[in-house]
Amino acid sequence: MTEHLKIILEEMCKRVDVDPKDIDFTETDWFMKHSWPYGKEKEFIKWLSNYLYITPEARKEIMRLPVKRKKQCADAALQFTMSYGWKYKDEEDVTVR
Repeated sequence: MTEHLKIILEEMCKRVDVDPKDIDFTETDWFMKHSWPYGKEKEFIKWLSNYLYITPEARKEIMRLPVKRKKQCADAALQFTMSYGWKYKDEEDVTVR
């Protein structure tokens, strides 16, 4: 696991009170093991977008085109979260999107 991916996943875990050492990130469905409400996901996307914007090395690890533009960083944060974010706590959260 790369340095910045580790930081990102640790932040994701922190937001749901999970120790990242307790998760096997090599499992294909590791992100289905925990859940968060929509608000926590939204906060994480904001954090990740800012982290990508201020950290060039993280942009290189996560983004296809690692440009320092807020829109591209926000899009990459959303895409990452849609692909690897925790599932929602309840079905009502899904309709909020």
